[in-house]
Parts: sequence; C-alpha cells; structure tokens
Amino acid sequence: MLPFYLGACSQASEVKFSQEDVLEVEKEIAQAVLSQDHRKVDSLLHKDYIFTIPNEVEVSKTKYLKDMQEWWHPSQMEHQKQVLTIHAHLARVVGEVSYAWERNGEKGMAREKYTDLYVWQDNTLQRFSSHTSCLAGQSF
Repeated sequence: MLPFYLGACSQASEVKFSQEDVLEVEKEIAQAVLSQDHRKVDSLLHKDYIFTIPNEVEVSKTKYLKDMQEWWHPSQMEHQKQVLTIHAHLARVVGEVSYAWERNGEKGMAREKYTDLYVWQDNTLQRFSSHTSCLAGQSF
C-alpha cells in the first residue's frame, strides 16, 4: 500500500474534493451498511480496500461485502468526534463510532475509535482503508 500512497502524494495538483465531500461519503457508507445496500457499499470502497478490525485481522473488500451478506447487519451506527485532514489526493477521518447489532439471536454493541483513509482517484472519492480499536462493548 505504501507505494500507492507515495505516488498519490507526489502528484502536484489541486485538491478535487472538500471536507464536506468526505463526510458525505462517510455518511453514505454508513447508511448503505445499515440498509444492507451491498452495491452502494461496493461502489464507495476502493478495489484494494482493507479493514483492520480490533483483533488486528485484516478484512479485504471482498470479505467485508461477504460478511455484510452473511451476518454484519448493524441496527445502529453513530459517528462522533470526527476530525478530518486532507492532503493532496488523500483524506483521513478519525473519530468514534457506536454500533448495535444482532448476530445469531444475540444482541451486541461496541464503541470504537476508527481511522478511515480516503483516496481521490479517477474523479471518484473512495474509502481506501479503515482501522478500528474497541473502546467499549464487544468487537466483532
């Protein structure tokens, strides 16, 4: 992933998106996950998307979408304390998210600190990676 990051930063051009654009995509992904809109989530995640969950397991885009189909059906997803940084073709969102879900008849909840990295590529803003750390509750 590092060579891609360095290549994106070395291109000298103006930023093509705003903080509002990034936060809107962040919100669109959350809404699509809550409504189980797999196609929408697929379109907003970069083809090389990686999600590192609290136990340090790396989940690929393909696996994330499969998990959505099989069991990841949150009933609540609330983002808080978001701090956004934009640099060239990259944006980073750091914040906290609270989840509630039901899996195999058991209810769960968690509050996690997260970092989402977005990249502007081919005139599209997509989430490139996510990392979460559990602050409270149970992680999945």
